[in-house]
Amino acid sequence: MKTQIRKILAVAALCFSATSQAGPITDYSLSGDVVSNSVTGKQWLQWTSTVGMNVSDALTTYQPMGWRVASNKDVADLLSDFFPTVSWSDDEETSSIYGHFNGAVFNDGIDFVRVFGDLFGWTTYEDSIQTGNGVDKTDDYTGLSLTSARFGLDSNDNGLVNFLTLSTEFTNHLVPETNTETVQKFRDLLDPNPAFGTAGIVLIRDKQVAVSEPASLSLLMLGLAGLVYTRRKTSL
Repeated sequence: MKTQIRKILAVAALCFSATSQAGPITDYSLSGDVVSNSVTGKQWLQWTSTVGMNVSDALTTYQPMGWRVASNKDVADLLSDFFPTVSWSDDEETSSIYGHFNGAVFNDGIDFVRVFGDLFGWTTYEDSIQTGNGVDKTDDYTGLSLTSARFGLDSNDNGLVNFLTLSTEFTNHLVPETNTETVQKFRDLLDPNPAFGTAGIVLIRDKQVAVSEPASLSLLMLGLAGLVYTRRKTSL
């Protein structure tokens, strides 16, 4: 009997270890307009859902469903998952940047900005088409996708919130040069009250993490093992 329990525990350990191998980016998935993290249970509303809203309007619409404005730490943790080579500050008075213009090259093998934007939505440009007002900018920019959003809780009470923008690599025909993918987290810069037609609001909510199928199976196996052991001990 002890040998059987050891085998069951060994299988359960393998099941748990198999679920812990996923990397940070692969923890994120999109369903409808909600981006979920399978490990933390946190959910993010696509930025395109709040384009044209100010912070107050966004909360009026989405707060009853459990959404809140993402804090500086929420956003710093999010960016660290996608761009871990940068030290992202959670201080609202500190700006951070990934990449720069004029020919910088990232040999990371994955266009993380593109992955991020496809998950959270492109608020301004998607493949060189300006989404805010429908103006076709294909003749000016090639390959540009751009997304922006406001966030932060204004803990220093200066009336301003932070601003985040991400852009893919593109070619600017007005000023002949190649511009690389860029992520910029600006210090408290924008008024939360005006509505912007080219930027969203970063909204987040906490949700209990669902138990994965392998973990559920291993828990069931442990429960059955305990039941068998208890019955065996009672019959002796």
